[in-house]
Amino acid sequence: LWELRSSSHIFLMQAGFALIEAGTCRSKNVLSILMKNIVDLLVATTLWFILGFGLAFGNSDPTNGMIGTTRFLGSGLMNGTAVDDVLSTWLIQNMFCATAATIVSGGIAERTDMRGYVIISGVMSSVIFPTVACWCWNPDGWLHKNGFQDLAGSGVIHVTGGFGALCGAWFVGPRAGRFSADGRMADSIEFAPHSVPFVVLGTLILWYGWYAFNCGSVGALRTDQDFKRALLAATNTSISGAAGGVMAHFIRFLQTSRWDLPFICNGILIGLVSICAGCDSVRPTSAFAIGGIAAVLLRGACSALIWLRIDDPVSAFPVHGIGGLWGVVAASLFHMKGTVLGDPTEAPTLPGQLLGAFSICTFTFSTCLILFMCVRKLGLLNTSELQQRRGLDQESNFSAYNMGEVDRYRALVCHVKSSHGATARWMQLELAKYVGGKSRIFLDSENLINLSHLLATVRDKVDVLTVLATKDIWWRPWCAGEITTASSAGIPIVLVMMAEGDEALEVNFKDLSLKVRSQLSETQMDILAPFGISYDDIERAYKGLEDAPQVPFSVASPTLVREGVDHVSRFMQLNVKRGETLARWSSELLSAARRQACRCGPAGKLFRDQRKGFVLIGNLHDMEAVAAMRIFALAMSHVSQQYRETIDLFCCSMLPEAQVLMLAKQGLPMIIMLSEGVLTCPLVQRACACRTSQLIEHGVGSSNWAVSESSLIIFADRLDFEYPDAACYHDIRRNFLDHLEQSATGLPTPHPAGLPTPHP
Repeated sequence: LWELRSSSHIFLMQAGFALIEAGTCRSKNVLSILMKNIVDLLVATTLWFILGFGLAFGNSDPTNGMIGTTRFLGSGLMNGTAVDDVLSTWLIQNMFCATAATIVSGGIAERTDMRGYVIISGVMSSVIFPTVACWCWNPDGWLHKNGFQDLAGSGVIHVTGGFGALCGAWFVGPRAGRFSADGRMADSIEFAPHSVPFVVLGTLILWYGWYAFNCGSVGALRTDQDFKRALLAATNTSISGAAGGVMAHFIRFLQTSRWDLPFICNGILIGLVSICAGCDSVRPTSAFAIGGIAAVLLRGACSALIWLRIDDPVSAFPVHGIGGLWGVVAASLFHMKGTVLGDPTEAPTLPGQLLGAFSICTFTFSTCLILFMCVRKLGLLNTSELQQRRGLDQESNFSAYNMGEVDRYRALVCHVKSSHGATARWMQLELAKYVGGKSRIFLDSENLINLSHLLATVRDKVDVLTVLATKDIWWRPWCAGEITTASSAGIPIVLVMMAEGDEALEVNFKDLSLKVRSQLSETQMDILAPFGISYDDIERAYKGLEDAPQVPFSVASPTLVREGVDHVSRFMQLNVKRGETLARWSSELLSAARRQACRCGPAGKLFRDQRKGFVLIGNLHDMEAVAAMRIFALAMSHVSQQYRETIDLFCCSMLPEAQVLMLAKQGLPMIIMLSEGVLTCPLVQRACACRTSQLIEHGVGSSNWAVSESSLIIFADRLDFEYPDAACYHDIRRNFLDHLEQSATGLPTPHPAGLPTPHP
């Protein structure tokens, strides 16, 4: 019962580790950190059952105490008369195994790929920790036979986890921006703990669990001697932890003349770590000295890591690695002799403790080094600098706090609303397919009223600035402000070169920077002056655009449109999830099948009879009209799915002209996107002619009625084209039903109420 309670309390320590690590790191990585802590527990328990327990506590005689050879996959857990002892050992050692793996996660936090970390956690839980446990805690282990003593894991758990964290922190490298080129640390505010309450609460939970950690290692309380050992272990745990915290505060206060609560918490933790090895065999006064000395070592280890430019976000190595080493040595230096609690014949010797510490350090560091090299070889170790700047939580599209949209945008689309408003909206919808929703793509035209908010968004909440480059965009104050702000803040800029008719846009940015003072008036600069933006800043930003990626964009053909969007997403480094890619490919294949079915005679008629279909036509020479048609098609597809119906919109900008004309002639109702020059567009004229001839052939109406009454008219306003909603969808659905009724009776139906009547 005692060991069962201890195991459950040690399990609670996982919550403490998660809170400390999450609170110490930045808020944009909290979800990733919590996920790694859950992964540690799941992987450690699974692999401890399959492999780890056998390697640690199986029969090690055949290997001279190096590794166990039995008890794999749970074999031997239910055999013999001492079933309770075996099960209790399995349970409490499983918690120790998960703890060792969790320590490593702190040293490599905020820059490690989750896929690679699963491998690292698995090897730590199934090979590295079980091997060390076999050496030290297996009755036949070679270190155990050589007199090495470590009651609660200062060496077995904390040195193993701490040196694994050191190897990882060194091999993975520092977080992006942690150290400057001259070796100095970056701004401490940027990398400061984002939640000190988390750190404090996690420390208190760990301190509570440490009583079970140390006292539970005594084993079952069968005799008065066992009870006295457990009571002494609990007393020394309290004293050493308190001494570490007090000494850490004094050291930090002498250095900075202020309270440093996170460092005090680390002082408490290193005091608790250092007492583990000898918690049942040292006097309380010795425990106080052990904890105080540990805090001094903590300060020295933290300074050494900074000097070596090793980035350990949660001080995993100073707390666990150095604290564990000191605890192993202190168990020999402060061991009680000649008392009821300490048997001189069983006292650990300093050479034996040093041999054990050296063996654990060497084995752990070398095997972890090989492990990290293999994971890097697989390309699963480091995350990119861009991912680190965005935050690892961005990959899941969620925040750790509200599980809603992360308060950050993957891209901001900078454009001139008067000429490319619909194009920008369409670009937003297309890029949204890559990032999990259009709310993650920011349009500057939605916030032109508040320039302060707009520039702050560019500076603090945007990963990439996407500029829809036109001839006149450079001389709009808000656009100049966005480009200048992004340039000064180091935000990547992607230039989408919007074609003017059939000619690609070309810009000489050196000449552009020389025209700033003549093109931007003093009145326009007064708008930007409150934000510290001057002529020199804009000239410097425009000149720097020479190095920015440039993506040609044209609507001359469906292929060029698709290539343009793909190129933009690639230069923006938007990660497309495999599931989203398959879904998009499936949707495109299904759409292609539908289009092909419409050309297959009787089979196509059967296909069309089962689905609602429209032909969407407009001016293909007007980029805004093409964008409006794409927006309309995407919106109708989205809304129809909400009503569990399907409307097939065959957009003329995505199909060959011959196929569009065939669909119109076959009788599919048409939607005309009304914009400037639409009636002079050859495709629109031919589609209307085909529709007219089809109706007249069937004896329905006249040529005038065919255009005015058989088509739904949608206005594509360049300034205020909004995302179509359910009301527009229902208008289309009603038009489709009217078309079916008309086809059945052979008579024209009245023009649907509320829809605009087209003018010649």
